[in-house]
Amino acid sequence: MTSSYSISDDRAFVFENGTRIHSLSELVEHLKTISDDEFRKHANTSKNDFSDWIKHSFGEEDLASFLEQNTNRDITIKVLEGFLDKADKANITNKNSTKNSTETNNNKNNENNNSQLNNSQSNVKSVSKPKSKPNKGDSIKEFFE
Repeated sequence: MTSSYSISDDRAFVFENGTRIHSLSELVEHLKTISDDEFRKHANTSKNDFSDWIKHSFGEEDLASFLEQNTNRDITIKVLEGFLDKADKANITNKNSTKNSTETNNNKNNENNNSQLNNSQSNVKSVSKPKSKPNKGDSIKEFFE
């Protein structure tokens, strides 16, 4: 899973047993190991510590808002996994696009050099860069696509 959702130790989520969580992927893995009782200490009808942490530490307000109303550990895990999977795919697409853009720019430079030698102009299209991570306005359903 992506490391772009990782924070410093001073902003880590701390469970009652002292376990410190520094990323969304660590949170997912830890949620898989805790009891339902421990989960409910942090996510219940009166509060959701996970939602608050995600909102304030990562600025993911839509994700946090969706999780805020959720008191089910399995659903929380699935939503976070879906979110991270989408973020990973966006990062992979971004890396491929950057690679393609670099190749296109190299080709453009070569063609321009050849063009100058031949007194003709190159006609190379640029590659647009996709989003590096989901936008805050994306609906939560998009995290599962």
